[in-house]
Amino acid sequence: MREARLTAYAKAMRKEPSEPEQRLWLALRAKRFENVKFRRQKVIQDHAYKTIVDFAANDPKLVIELDVDTHAGREV
Repeated sequence: MREARLTAYAKAMRKEPSEPEQRLWLALRAKRFENVKFRRQKVIQDHAYKTIVDFAANDPKLVIELDVDTHAGREV
């Protein structure tokens, strides 16, 4: 159940990005940066721990987190 809530929260966050996220997304979207495909507000997991990151690429494995303070203290 927590995974479904986390995914729904990530989807909602994609609809209302912060200004820094909007600016960076314009540079990253559609493989504009080094032909790398990025995803926004991606749910990632490492063993039992799941979180939402601002941007993630699978190849190469790369995560970009811009504004950690906007996520801090939010319970999903």
